[in-house]
Amino acid sequence: MRSRFCRVATAGAGAVLGILALLGGCGLPRSGPVQQGLDIGSPLLPPVRFQFEAPPRGASPEQIARGFLAASWSSDDDFRAARAYLTPNASQAWKPRSSVTVYPDSSSLRVNTAESSVELHTVADATLDSEGRYTALPVGAIRRSTLTLSQVSGEWRISNIPPGFGLWLSRFYFERAYRRVNIAYVDPRLTSIVADPRWFPVGAGLATTLARAQLQQPPAYLRGAVRSGFPPGTRLAVDSVPIDGGRAEIDLSPAVLDVSAEERRAAWAQSLSTIRQVPDVSTVALRVSGTILDVVSSGPSGMLPHTPGDLGYSEAAAGSEWAILRTGTRLRAVDAADVPGHEPGSGKAPRTKLPEIATGWSWLGASADLTDLAAVGGDRRELHRWRSGQERTIPGVGTGLTCPAYDVRGTLWVGGLDAKGTARVLVLDSGSGLEAPPRAVTAPWLGGRTIETVRPAPDGQRLLVVTRGRTGVQIGVSGIVRDAAGVPQALTEPWAIGGDVQEASYAAWASNGTVAVIGRRSGGSTALPLLLAVGGQTTSLAAVPDPRRILATRGERGLIVVSGNGQAFGRVGGGWQELGEIDDIVVPGS
Repeated sequence: MRSRFCRVATAGAGAVLGILALLGGCGLPRSGPVQQGLDIGSPLLPPVRFQFEAPPRGASPEQIARGFLAASWSSDDDFRAARAYLTPNASQAWKPRSSVTVYPDSSSLRVNTAESSVELHTVADATLDSEGRYTALPVGAIRRSTLTLSQVSGEWRISNIPPGFGLWLSRFYFERAYRRVNIAYVDPRLTSIVADPRWFPVGAGLATTLARAQLQQPPAYLRGAVRSGFPPGTRLAVDSVPIDGGRAEIDLSPAVLDVSAEERRAAWAQSLSTIRQVPDVSTVALRVSGTILDVVSSGPSGMLPHTPGDLGYSEAAAGSEWAILRTGTRLRAVDAADVPGHEPGSGKAPRTKLPEIATGWSWLGASADLTDLAAVGGDRRELHRWRSGQERTIPGVGTGLTCPAYDVRGTLWVGGLDAKGTARVLVLDSGSGLEAPPRAVTAPWLGGRTIETVRPAPDGQRLLVVTRGRTGVQIGVSGIVRDAAGVPQALTEPWAIGGDVQEASYAAWASNGTVAVIGRRSGGSTALPLLLAVGGQTTSLAAVPDPRRILATRGERGLIVVSGNGQAFGRVGGGWQELGEIDDIVVPGS
């Protein structure tokens, strides 16, 4: 299917992309590397717009099927271009937003025709559900479906589409039609934003789409771990969000009035965090019956809040002021900005004196303020802690212990097996003494699995959990359910990410929306440093000899990999720079 089926319309910054797309025809690109795109939460660029023409006279069933898939890229006027390939009944039954199947390129798609049907067969990269949740599929996953055709006035048209077919989009079209954005919720203390990444079509109606999504209650994997300032049943009073002079106008039903002032403040902070991702939106006005919703802001009197910070809300960022370098038994804290990949730091050193760590203790973790350190023994059967010049081995923790990790509140997390071989996640509260035993949090979904990694997210309300079972490795993000005092009590069943990763020996947060992994993708033969976007793609980074550990000093561009022979590598551009020999590098508070 070449350019006679479509033409390109672009504006502003999209023009160059549109020209490139046109030069390649409206077929799908056959190859190309995965490249890093916009950071999640950053303002979206204006989309490239394709104008698809009507089906040509005399088109064959295969041409109709391919033309339908290509035209499905455009959601304008309720997918008007794609519906031109359907009979009226098929058009009425088709639910394009029910799901998306993402396949690599045109060479992946096979179209086999019979008398009045077309079988579609493709290798698929990922799927998207009706809520915009992205699931990466194992490399080589196959998707099949059959479209039925009939003749209308002598021309072939698709007369039946299987339920749940949704859209089939090549990676090229998907990345131009959809963008990964955050739907914002808040922590139970009503102090910080917690992000839920989704994918939505880019276009004139994006603000309305995001506003509708924002009014939904938290998804299952965050239920109990976050709150929404919008009470259940809140809806848009006017099913449209106009943008006037950079201000998105959101008219809500009266249900939002039945909450406290603190919850209204949360609702406004959520809306600002979510809707400001739309191009040209700088602020948000929440209205009920035409009246601005009352809210207390720290901004200028009489002015609408422009950021969650104006309402007292923070948006978590990964990284630490310090990085700890370990050589033998000696620990040294350095300014994280001095690590290659960043501008030179201040050269300052922390006042806290770090202890010496005996060589038998490995996989070190440290609290953000450097006052609490923990490590596991080489046999992964003992946990040791250091605090204020004192140290203690904590007995009875279990076996197969994971690398200790601290959350933003100073709580220590570690996974392992109990005496019966049952997997459990343990916590040691920040206020507990060195004598305090660890406490297991409730996580019944761990049954039959072993734990490879537990790492609290920068926002403190999500936990990265890597487990292994009969079906292999699973990388997931679980919500942390806390009691009224903020003490962890339970973990929600995780949302699985990185479905195309077959092995994962080590993992850590690179940013609030990205996980860095040492692992092997399905179909691969060697372990590589990988970046997994939460609710997005997996990106393979340049190879490092025998990679063992990976961490981020300050975001995705500050990655450090430690190899099996003690050589450290820092990410520089698309490759790695040797940093010299070192036993370990630790990012405090992770």
